[in-house]
Amino acid sequence: MSSERRSQNTHIPSSSVADICNQIITQYFKPSGHTLSYIVDLLESYRTVLDSDVNFAQLFGVPLASDSKAAALNLLFSKEKPQVVRVGKSSNHDINWTDVLRSTPYDATLQENGNYHVQIEKGDALIEVTKEDHDFILTEIPRQLINPHSYPGDLALETSALKSMIDQLTFWQDSAFRLNKLIKGNLSKLHEQVGILEEKSHAFSSQVSFPSGSSNVDRCCSITAAHIEGHAIAAKPPQA
Repeated sequence: MSSERRSQNTHIPSSSVADICNQIITQYFKPSGHTLSYIVDLLESYRTVLDSDVNFAQLFGVPLASDSKAAALNLLFSKEKPQVVRVGKSSNHDINWTDVLRSTPYDATLQENGNYHVQIEKGDALIEVTKEDHDFILTEIPRQLINPHSYPGDLALETSALKSMIDQLTFWQDSAFRLNKLIKGNLSKLHEQVGILEEKSHAFSSQVSFPSGSSNVDRCCSITAAHIEGHAIAAKPPQA
């Protein structure tokens, strides 16, 4: 290695060294931080689902009796699928009668042709239903057919799904308690260590003055040369 290259390597600004150190540590902790953020987002999504009264067994793909009824629901209406008048921007959703029945509120507006326009949640779509289909929806019969709470087996599966989630989240809660306790302990120790190191750095800086322009390595060598013999950590035990 040339003397010029060696000179460049020994004159690294203190801020650059600190930046490199911070980058290394940040990269080390980043995967764990992403995992924790993912868990927080997941819990928020669970709460959203709970607030919207969605069936968890159905959400996780557990086969339900009500699903088989939903698959044959089109046979009860005048058309296989509702007529879509308009869909939201960037929407390519396949609208079926189940989407209409599960969209709340069901707010139908009478049109001049005797049919009704209904805005539904899926795809932000506007659909048109005939008076016959509209009256059938108002009987609540089709909603009861696709409601998991209408079937004892579906109720049992939903109860089982919720109990399983309680078990999993209880485990997470216990782990989070331990995690919080460990983080507090580590932070306390880290702050303590930083305080000790800053006191030592202040002691060194008050004892040794450096010429302007000297490098980190030069400073380190100066400190070592001036203090290594008398430093408590480096002192050797007396010879017998």
